[in-house]
Amino acid sequence: MSFNIFPKNVIKGETSDGKSFIANEYDFDTFATLQLMNLGLYLVAGSLFCIIASPIILIMIMIGFTGKFNFVYLSIPILSGYFILDCAKGWLMSLLLNFFIEADTLVLFVGINIGCIAVILVITLFGNIILNTINRISDDVITRYIIFFIAMGFVFCLSMAISFDYINVEWLGLTRIHHELGHS
Repeated sequence: MSFNIFPKNVIKGETSDGKSFIANEYDFDTFATLQLMNLGLYLVAGSLFCIIASPIILIMIMIGFTGKFNFVYLSIPILSGYFILDCAKGWLMSLLLNFFIEADTLVLFVGINIGCIAVILVITLFGNIILNTINRISDDVITRYIIFFIAMGFVFCLSMAISFDYINVEWLGLTRIHHELGHS
């Protein structure tokens, strides 16, 4: 397979109604190379998005918090859980991410995703209690949001701090794979 990305032939012409067109003809090797590059770009973009998907969704959930369960809540443990599992096993996504970010930063993102799971767990289990308690504390909407975000920020930071007691660079699957291959 070559790394030629240019078409074999470029055909210019006009249709029967007078509109001009351009068609590119690729040989199989060139087309396969383009498809492989396309797959690689999608894998890298998807991996980078997966790191931050749960925190973004969590912020949107917290802004629209009503105290009631929403099925969108399930997306956070699914996305974060897969990301954490991938990092623990050293699968493709964490290996791709390791090209762009250091292992310490990957551990930080694992902690962030664990924090997202902890916050969504608290919101799911105690959402109605949290809402009623905050509503009794203040009548001002801005104050309620501030209290809610500070409380959930505390849960987030506490769960991240606890996760760093158990998760470090040696916990990452890519580090274990690297050591198994005999690299230091």
